[in-house]
Amino acid sequence: DQAITQSPSDPALHVERALLARSLDDNEGAIRAWTRVTELQPRDATAWFNLAESLHRAARLDEAIAADRKALELDPNLTVARVNLARALAEKGLTGEAKELLMAAAQAAPLDPATHYNLGVLLLREGNVPGAIGAFERTLQLEPRSAQAHNNLGVALDWKDDFEGARREFLAATRDDPRSAEAWFNLGLSYFRTGDNAKANQAFARAQTINPTASAP
Repeated sequence: DQAITQSPSDPALHVERALLARSLDDNEGAIRAWTRVTELQPRDATAWFNLAESLHRAARLDEAIAADRKALELDPNLTVARVNLARALAEKGLTGEAKELLMAAAQAAPLDPATHYNLGVLLLREGNVPGAIGAFERTLQLEPRSAQAHNNLGVALDWKDDFEGARREFLAATRDDPRSAEAWFNLGLSYFRTGDNAKANQAFARAQTINPTASAP
C-alpha cells in the first residue's frame, strides 16, 4: 500500500495488489485493483480479461461480459477471454452466441481442453448428447485426469443408457478427485440403476460424507 501511495500510476503495483487479493480470496479487492489497471492501461487485453474473471466470480455477469468483450476487441486471439465470455453468456441464457464463441474457439485453439470442456457442458445443457460426448472425449484426450470431464462424460453416457460406460467415467472421476461428492453420487446412481444396491449405498455414503446434503434416491 505504501508503494502504491508513492507511485499510484504504476500499473505493475496494482497488478501485484490484484494477484495478492486473489490469493487471499478477496474478490472485491481484486476487482478494484484490476479496474485500476485497466484505467492506467486501457489497451491491456489481459488486464480486461482478469477483471472479467473477477467480475464473473462475483456473479456480476453483465459487467464481466462487457470486460471480456473489451479484452477480445483488443486481442481477438485471447482464447481464455472467448471461453469466459461464452460461459457468462450461457449463464445469462444466451446459449446461441455462447455456442458460436466456443465452436470458434475450438477451431482457433484445438489443443485447449477448457474450450472443449465448456463446449461439452453447453451441448449437454442443450440436449445434444452425441456432441457433448465428442467434446468431453476430446477434453480427456488433452487432459486425461480431468475429473469434471470424466464426470460429465459419464452423465452424457448415462443419458444414452450406457450405464457401464457411465460407471467407468464416474469411477475415473472419483479416482482423479476423491473429494467430488457429485462424482460419488453419480457413481451411486449408476450402480443403483443396474441393481447393485450394496455398491450404490457405499457410493452414496461416500458422497454424504463429503457433502451431507447429498441424498440417495
